[in-house]
Order: sequence, then structure tokens, then C-alpha cells
Amino acid sequence: MHIAYTFYDWPGYCAGPRINALRLLPELKRRGYDVTAIVLFRGTLASDEFLVSNGIKVIAKEYEPLVQARTRFVLDALEDAQPDLYVPNISVAGCYAGRYFRDSGRPTIVGHLSDDDFNWGMAERFCKFQDEWAVSGMFCMGRELGDIVRGWRPDRTHVVDICHGVEVPALTADPLGPLRFVFAGRMEDNQKRVMDLAKALRAVLQHRSDAEVKFIGDGSKRQDVETLFKKAGLGGRVHFTGFVEPDSVQDEMRWGNVFVLLSDYEGVPGAVMDSMAVGLVPLCLNIEGGLRELVVDGETGILVNDRNESFMAAVQRLADDIEFRKRLSHNAIKHIKAGFSLAESADRWERLFRKLWTDRGEFKDRFVAPKTFVLPDAYEKLGPEDKRIVVGGGRQRWLSKFASMIGVR
Repeated sequence: MHIAYTFYDWPGYCAGPRINALRLLPELKRRGYDVTAIVLFRGTLASDEFLVSNGIKVIAKEYEPLVQARTRFVLDALEDAQPDLYVPNISVAGCYAGRYFRDSGRPTIVGHLSDDDFNWGMAERFCKFQDEWAVSGMFCMGRELGDIVRGWRPDRTHVVDICHGVEVPALTADPLGPLRFVFAGRMEDNQKRVMDLAKALRAVLQHRSDAEVKFIGDGSKRQDVETLFKKAGLGGRVHFTGFVEPDSVQDEMRWGNVFVLLSDYEGVPGAVMDSMAVGLVPLCLNIEGGLRELVVDGETGILVNDRNESFMAAVQRLADDIEFRKRLSHNAIKHIKAGFSLAESADRWERLFRKLWTDRGEFKDRFVAPKTFVLPDAYEKLGPEDKRIVVGGGRQRWLSKFASMIGVR
């Protein structure tokens, strides 16, 4: 079976969807699938060499702001690749192209990755509405999200729960000794609340002279975070790795013994899975969306109710109760092995592929991309990802000409 899969890529981009693609696609290739990556990148295609070295065909184009142009690219890429099944993932343009791809009897699969407006917009536009734009399958990042979507009773879309899987290494972190905190991910305030996280960790370092912190990743707030600790005279106990490729993240994490995530929202975060796989104790804000499937409070980690008093109380307990910390570390590894490994994730993908392939419609020997295509009305929750050409007369006539060039009616 030939699978095509879309993701976004650029240097320094450390978001979960990219990391998952760079782990899942080689695993599918090892299992005997032909795999094509249809990649939208900014500036430079960062993962081309890695993908090609793993036997994955790459069709790539620099990201364009207008969804019609991206849809045209994906349609042409699908005609070039001729996959049996297409995973647009969280690409709006990919889902729009997928509506025409399904006319050839080939299934499409969209992702619902997090408890935020954009991901709910994707789930609604391409699943809940159950019109001609509804995808064949949807993978949800955990049961919490999946149960809500299944509650819509979508007849056209088969909904399953598939989390981003991680490798479980033989070498794990030492849970003992002074507290060493790790954060990994995008250093941004939007969603990740990295400045509030930094302030919480600053308070810990001011209270505990033997504690240290490591930030793995990069983002627009990195300089502000560095300045925050330097002004407090704590710069020597806070370490910054910058961007780290997915295959090195766990190696960097093994330095620590506690992983901290205080986001506003998440799905089932891959960074928490990576940290638990190497034996770090996850210390996370208690939020909806799937995190609680990983972090069972008091069993596989600690959930806190705020970034202040509750967080500091949890840190104090981890410092004082070494046996508790050891038990959480052991249980975290065991929990990932049981249900969140890369092998388990790939097994679930294979079951979904077989289900959709069995249920597919009339199969045509070849997909031919339409010369012109029509899109539904823009959906507000999709935001800039659904940015359109405004086709009209007068001063906007040049936009109409451009629309006709890429096949939009």
C-alpha cells in the first residue's frame, strides 16, 4: 500500500506534528509501505535528507498564504504520487484536495490533535458537518477528544484514537539526586505559556539552591526567558539547548528527572511521552484534551491546579519524598511501554489503513487532479490556514485572474 502524508517543515520547527511525521513515516516504510511526504515548508526544507535516506519520496513546496494555491499544489502532488491513501493530517489545503482525491475511491485521514479552536474547526469542517468535504477517517489525540467526536455520530467518517508514539530506550534517567527540571517544545506564550513557566521555575531555583533547569527547543520567547533568569542571578543554573532534532530529544531529556509542562491546552503531548519514556516525572497543569491519559495524578506523574501554590507544593513533595519520585518514574516508563510506544501507534495506523481500504468506494486506476476546483465557504475557526483569494470585479479583477490561473472557480 502506498501512503501519502502531509506535514509542515522548516529549520527550528519543533512542534509535535513534525516530530511525529519524522518518526512515523520511517516506521511505516520499515513495515513495507511505500511512503510519500507532501511537505509545505518555510524558507528551507529541513527534513529532506532525513526522509530520502529513509526511503521516503518527498514532494515539497514553499508554504503560500492563500489556501487555493496550496490546494492546487496538493492536488498536483497527489496526481504525481498516485498513493492509495492520503493523510492530510492538519493541513486545511490537504483536506480540500482530499475531497477530489476521494472521487477516485481513495480514502483520506485528518488529525484532531489538540483542544483548541483550530483543531476543533478542523474536526467540525471535515467531520461533524458530514457533507462532501467529510474525510474518510479521523485520528484523535486521545480518548477525551475522540469520545466527543464520536458523540457526533459521523456516518461518513471513521473516528479512532491514535497518539503520537515514542521509542522507549534502554537507557533511562536517574530519578534521584537534586531536582533537575526539563521543558521541551516551542518557547512561546501562545498555548505553552513559557514565560509563566519560567517564572514558576525561577521561584523554585530561588527557593532551592541545588535545583537546575534545562530548556530544549526554541522560539520567540527564548531571549526573554534567558533574560528573566540572568536578572535573577540564576543564569548559571539554567541551560538552553536550542532546537534539537527528534532523534536527539530523549538524549537531552535524560539529564533531568522532572518534566514540566504548564500549557493552556494540549492533546496528548509528545514531549510528555518522550520524557516519561526516559523516566522523568511529569509535572503538568491539569487541563482537558488528553494529557490526563498520560499523567495519572499520583501514579505516573503529578497534576497541579495552578502555576503558583499548587505547583510549588508538588515540587516540595518531589524534593522531600524520594521513594514517591522513584515510583512515579518507574510507573511513567511502564505506562508508555503499555500504550504509547511508536510500535503501538504504528499498529493502530495499520488497523485504520486496513479498515478504510476495505470500506473504500469504487476504485479508479489513476487519480487525475481536476483542472478547476471549488472550495466551500471559509470556516472562521480555521483562521489564516483558510485564507482566501477574494474573487470579484473592479479593483479586485487581478485576483480573479490569479484564481483562474490556479484553477479556482
